[in-house]
Amino acid sequence: MLSIKTKYQNGILFVRLKGELDQKTKDKFQKNVTDVVKRTGITNLVINLNNVTKIDLEGISELFSNYRLVNRYKGNSFICGINERISANIKNSSILSFIPEINNEENAMRVIKWMK
Repeated sequence: MLSIKTKYQNGILFVRLKGELDQKTKDKFQKNVTDVVKRTGITNLVINLNNVTKIDLEGISELFSNYRLVNRYKGNSFICGINERISANIKNSSILSFIPEINNEENAMRVIKWMK
């Protein structure tokens, strides 16, 4: 099961995930995040993984898809809240060489504001 909460503030889409981001839930992520980014042309994205209990290669691939979309619009993407349950899968993938990890949403907002 995956719960997705989004908040658009100061030109940034904050995505807060809870549960499992994997092959079974990737369609829900696409519908609630990827499609919104495509439709609206959002240029700044912060994905909070603090409450994610499981992530697999399909879930990581979805994160990368959104990075590529935002990057196409000359925007910024960040990941925050990598917890112990998913740390190994995230760190063993190459996702952090594309999407920077930042410690929390507030700092991501500061960095994005500074980059403008």
